Amino acid sequence: MADPLSRYLSRLAEPEIALANSVLEKFDHVLVIPAMDETPEFVAGLRDACGTRAVLCIVVVNAPEDADPSVHDQNAAVLDALRSEEQLEILVVDRASERKRLPPRSGVGTARKIGADLALALHSRDKIRSRWIHMTDADVILPEDYFRASDAVPEDAVALTYPYWHLAERESYEHRALALYEISLHYYVRGLAWAGSPYAHHTVGSTMAVSADAYAVAQGVPKREAAEDFYLMNKLAKLGRVVVPESRPIEIHARASNRVPFGTGAANARIADDLRAGKTFLLYHPDCFHRLRETLAGIRTLRQPDHPLLGVALKEMGFPEALDTCIRETTSPDRARRRLHQWFDAFRTLKLIHRLRDLGLASIPWQDAVSRAPFAPPPNASLRKELLRGFRSRI
Repeated sequence: MADPLSRYLSRLAEPEIALANSVLEKFDHVLVIPAMDETPEFVAGLRDACGTRAVLCIVVVNAPEDADPSVHDQNAAVLDALRSEEQLEILVVDRASERKRLPPRSGVGTARKIGADLALALHSRDKIRSRWIHMTDADVILPEDYFRASDAVPEDAVALTYPYWHLAERESYEHRALALYEISLHYYVRGLAWAGSPYAHHTVGSTMAVSADAYAVAQGVPKREAAEDFYLMNKLAKLGRVVVPESRPIEIHARASNRVPFGTGAANARIADDLRAGKTFLLYHPDCFHRLRETLAGIRTLRQPDHPLLGVALKEMGFPEALDTCIRETTSPDRARRRLHQWFDAFRTLKLIHRLRDLGLASIPWQDAVSRAPFAPPPNASLRKELLRGFRSRI
């Protein structure tokens, strides 16, 4: 029987894996970057990390067929620039030129999968010394210790999520919006960790790395318009440990985008619009995480939590039936707990938070939420960069 890596490459991988045959050298690391409607200057953000190591950058320049003509023009300029790049080792995958474009409504998930599948094929040919497939985006500055940090993580780790920092330096609605959005990400992950969730990790596509073996078992990047990072990390967390490397943060440029209906760019645009309209930015009510903590305690004890509001939400989600099935169809309490955690995954965790919000635990102003939450210290009221930086470092 074929191993998972070979089976994935033969059955599920994208056709671009054939490009692996053109790579004759051996590299220390591989880095996958989907690029759409970017400027050629994005490669400058990769040089500090790649400069001292043998790194192959797989850049998937892409756009769907129905993209705006300006996107196709910008992609053409990027393709020309990448082919003349001399400082980095770049393998260009052209899904942007005429007759090579992605189908309509294709998005970053498809582009990321193309690049990661190609990286996996290189691993299978022993062309990459590291066990990691690193992934980022074209709006980042990678730190100099980026790859070195991945060498030092435990052997049982299956995925990495690097520290990150959104560059929000100017006093503008867009930069203020991005700072608030980043706060919401940290607030949510800290809440999950405080509640005891095994899915308490960030799912930002530009900060991820996955071991080649785990990537194959997880069956690759979901081909979604957006949130492919969330669903990939959800699958990986069921396979093993997700680790934060000890590195300086990745710096992510501030920008708004409506290219997809959700994700960082779309969220930034919506928050900026709300700020212009004088609306207050809201975060999940801290009590949502109290109820999540009770749910996870119920998983540990294999009992249904008895809080009335929580009981309604869990019943709607099918938790009592899942609990009964896991107990009935496993041979020990430990196996029942593991199976129930597989069922109550990152997606259902978020679904529970949203249902609690809709049932009565309405979101509240962000400063109130942070002040009241047992897992996040109160921030300074100002959103000036130096104060916000201090707040981010504390949560």
